[in-house]
Amino acid sequence: MLRLDSDVQYVKGVGPRRAALLGSRGIRTVEDLLVHIPKSYQDRASFVPLASLRIGQDAAVHGRVYRSRVIQTRTRGRIFDVILTDGSSFAHAKWFHGGFLQIREFSAGREIVLFGRVDFDRRESKFVFFNPEFELLEDGDRPGSLDIGRYVPVYEEAAGITSRQLRRIMSAALSDLAKEIDDPLP
Repeated sequence: MLRLDSDVQYVKGVGPRRAALLGSRGIRTVEDLLVHIPKSYQDRASFVPLASLRIGQDAAVHGRVYRSRVIQTRTRGRIFDVILTDGSSFAHAKWFHGGFLQIREFSAGREIVLFGRVDFDRRESKFVFFNPEFELLEDGDRPGSLDIGRYVPVYEEAAGITSRQLRRIMSAALSDLAKEIDDPLP
């Protein structure tokens, strides 16, 4: 059971190496970690229909995989391309150097939730998400993640620890924190 004055290295997912990285940013205890304020929040709870996407918009979408494939290029290596649909329209999601995603189960009909910036692929004349964050859902699942399907805090990258990793560390600290913490406000 963690306390506010516990060393940050004892939080699940931190360890000595990450604790040293966090320490270089002034985060040495669990209390320091919990008062590390995010720089902004993103609305990933409101899903946008694919038919109403706009270029430059940060959007969370919920749809089904229509088709997935790996495109081999001469200059960019392997690009993993997924076409998704929500019944109203289609959009593409592309991951550069995404050959490793091929082992995931991106079969046709599989539910997917993703978040990213909407761009327009001039070459193919269609909306596309480049390197979006995603989650594959089981049938009937609702997104219960720290990254998609909720309002998400966005932290500055702290000494090589990404915002996504910091969200997981914060969640682990909160779930393992002692329940008896004095509230300074009555």
